[in-house]
Amino acid sequence: MEKDQGINKKKLKKSGVWRGLSLAFITLITEGGINFFRYLLSLGMPVETNLTLLSSRREYYYNAGELKSAGILINLRKLNLIKHLDMFLSSLVQILPSETSFIGYFSDNRTPPGNRSGDSLISRFVFRLNKIRRTSSKRSIDESEVTALLERNGFKIVNMTRLNGNTYFYSHFTGKQLE
Repeated sequence: MEKDQGINKKKLKKSGVWRGLSLAFITLITEGGINFFRYLLSLGMPVETNLTLLSSRREYYYNAGELKSAGILINLRKLNLIKHLDMFLSSLVQILPSETSFIGYFSDNRTPPGNRSGDSLISRFVFRLNKIRRTSSKRSIDESEVTALLERNGFKIVNMTRLNGNTYFYSHFTGKQLE
């Protein structure tokens, strides 16, 4: 029996509350977390048949056919954890049809949550301590860097929302990459 982040998929499928959700949304909750799911609900995201999840468990091995039919592409791995992010996005845009929605998230590691001037001494200390402890494999990025990277690769930001330490974004692929 598979358990992930404290959620038992077998019990979810039998539960009356979860009966209306597709397996894609259950995967979204177990891999992306409940906040990612809440973000999609806040956008009024429709449950479509052309929804494609880029699961970190599949190590990004997808055939071109899967991505060419994507109307909504959801990346379940934090952008911070993708080693060659620019190359990843560049590869996506070679395959995606224009007007595909691309949704994902990242941790903004450069600024602590909340208002910097209003933060307590303890929260600033904890932020700095966590910043020191971060591994080198976790890339430090912020909203402006992600916006520039997405726009350079032909995506237009529709929405960016910060929720519990993560920033979630919703973008459309225009099909026009900037040089």
